[in-house]
Amino acid sequence: MEINTKLNSLIFNEILPYLSYNNSYSRILELSLISKQSFQIIQNLITHKHIIKLDPNDLIKSIKKSKENNNYELFLIKYKELESFHYISKGYSNKSLKKIKSELLEQCGQLKKVIFNSVHINFMEINPTCDQFYEFRGLHLLWDLEDLPCSDAAELELVEDEDEYYEFEFSFKFLSRYPDAKKISISTRTSDMDMNLEKLDGILANCCSKVENIKFNYHYTPHNFVEKVINSKSPAIKSFTARLGDEDTIPNITTLICSFDSFEAFLLHCNENHNITTLRVGWDTHYIEDYDENEVLVNALSNFFKNNKSSLRSIIFPKSSSEILDNLVELINKERNNNNNNIKNITFKILDSNFLKEI
Repeated sequence: MEINTKLNSLIFNEILPYLSYNNSYSRILELSLISKQSFQIIQNLITHKHIIKLDPNDLIKSIKKSKENNNYELFLIKYKELESFHYISKGYSNKSLKKIKSELLEQCGQLKKVIFNSVHINFMEINPTCDQFYEFRGLHLLWDLEDLPCSDAAELELVEDEDEYYEFEFSFKFLSRYPDAKKISISTRTSDMDMNLEKLDGILANCCSKVENIKFNYHYTPHNFVEKVINSKSPAIKSFTARLGDEDTIPNITTLICSFDSFEAFLLHCNENHNITTLRVGWDTHYIEDYDENEVLVNALSNFFKNNKSSLRSIIFPKSSSEILDNLVELINKERNNNNNNIKNITFKILDSNFLKEI
């Protein structure tokens, strides 16, 4: 029985970090009170492994209460050794953050930074990190007619002279003030198409080199921006989500979209980028019916079939009443009849009324 108790204790101490991770402070406190050893383990995890998210103001209050009771050794958070901690999102004004920074440094002698998992950006905030004390991992860009994405007063003055905001090229220089960002999400609060901005190159030019994820939530993605992201030389970008219509999204960077005009260039890119498995072609519904360069498309696909070294598994076309698809289908069937090994792994599909129909 004694052996089993010891074994159970060892097992519990092994799984304690997993039980504690991302739990509420009250739950972690309960786990820490099970035994002296569990208290020490969790005390170390909180101080050095960031297993819980601490609200800066709550931490300050707890520290002051601990000092009043003169019981530092019994306090679950060893704040004198604390070098950094995480919180879910920034819910404070920059003025409040400056005050919190001062109080935290007064209480925690070793503290170097506070990490926020996400923040809704105040576009014109000049020093949001308070001299690199705060680190913001996820940036939410959210704009509307009352809150334009201007980086400073001079840019705001320029844009106010514009009749149509969507054509104005915002600099997005404010992104350079967040040097530790890993995720960027983009939305507009309004359904007004004037706020679905067309010129977004400044996002790529000014976001930090650590950004891994760019996502469009409630904002249509300009086609030229999709191409810029795909061709970006940043080694960090691992995921890209584009929004091309009310229910049309690209889930990640393994899927590309292109217009008929850029079909040949994208096929060449697919040969070079072996992460791409799906190519969606002609996703500009206002342009499909007017496109009459059938021969260009057929030649582009024919040349691709001769030199295909890509990882493509699917090429998807939108339904069109023109002869575009007829010519392409004829070429695809011809190559299949000739047993062309370069296309045997690729499925060709047509999106018809939200249903995919294989060619």
